[in-house]
Amino acid sequence: MQARHNPCRYIDTVCRAHEYLGLFVSVWQADRKKLHWGTSILRKILTLTFCANFLVPHLGHSETLSQVFDMVLKNNHSLTAIGFQKQQKQFEFEEIGSEKLPTLSMDAGAQAGSGQAGNLSVRQVISSFGRIDAKLARSQHEASLKDAELAAKKSTLLQDTAIAYGDALIEKRKLEVLEQQHIDMQDVLDQITRRAAAGLATTADIRIAAVRVLEVEGDKTKAKNDYARALAALRNFTVKPVSNVEAVNLSKIKLPNATDAGKIAKENNKERMFRLEAIHQIELQMRETELANRPTLYGRISHDLAANDTSAGVFLNYEIAGMGKAKTARKAAMNANLQAAQTGLGR
Repeated sequence: MQARHNPCRYIDTVCRAHEYLGLFVSVWQADRKKLHWGTSILRKILTLTFCANFLVPHLGHSETLSQVFDMVLKNNHSLTAIGFQKQQKQFEFEEIGSEKLPTLSMDAGAQAGSGQAGNLSVRQVISSFGRIDAKLARSQHEASLKDAELAAKKSTLLQDTAIAYGDALIEKRKLEVLEQQHIDMQDVLDQITRRAAAGLATTADIRIAAVRVLEVEGDKTKAKNDYARALAALRNFTVKPVSNVEAVNLSKIKLPNATDAGKIAKENNKERMFRLEAIHQIELQMRETELANRPTLYGRISHDLAANDTSAGVFLNYEIAGMGKAKTARKAAMNANLQAAQTGLGR
């Protein structure tokens, strides 16, 4: 939700700045140098007022940490992308499964001396000796791997979001302290101004208090900018803007003791679970590579359209790609990939 700026608040602040200028003019009207200093103060106050009231959103409606988490899970594009990738893997699984279904083929042409020729055949795989099943197991696990990847991505995003939310809370607290300090300093300036009118304070006292008000105003404007940047950093995770944050009530959170905390963290470490599933995926790929050169036993029924003759038979097809070197190279590459995936996992 975008915070709306209040023009009336800006006008009120400008009017108050003009009152300050009138005060400076009345006190130092006989001194042009001091009058120039008062005009400079007004110019700085107007600049700070514009920045604070127009360039930085005001504090308004707040999103709780739970609401921000919901925004991340709903709007973050990386989570949506993993969901589509899972759908892709599911379709690939269906494509591999179709290799077990019958294959219909037809040839038509012309032969010299015999005229037209044509052949209609149906081929059905009887056994691939585990080769197709290995491909199916690998493909099915790829879809499940996306679930583990999604869980790990959610966990990482929520952790980073919580850190960004905490940073925004720190900047908001700094701003609140400076706003109260600005109010206090303004009260001090008002008191000194009244004392000066009664002859109990000097113009130097007013000048010192006015400078201090201006310094706090500058610090407050910087704090507003820092808070706005913290909210912008939080938007990297939520996608949609966060207008304000509020403190987390830790009293409502039941935390485990130190002994159980480590055990719970290890058991629910989504990143570690994802890495374990990724290792299992490599193992399935190695199994598929190992069975890649297995033969295919299939049955075929053919009908010669020209001779009106039908034949049937069982055939065994066996192929070795690259005289076996391709398989050896793939196994070596996957073995290296497996070792890399296991590094630092503590299995």
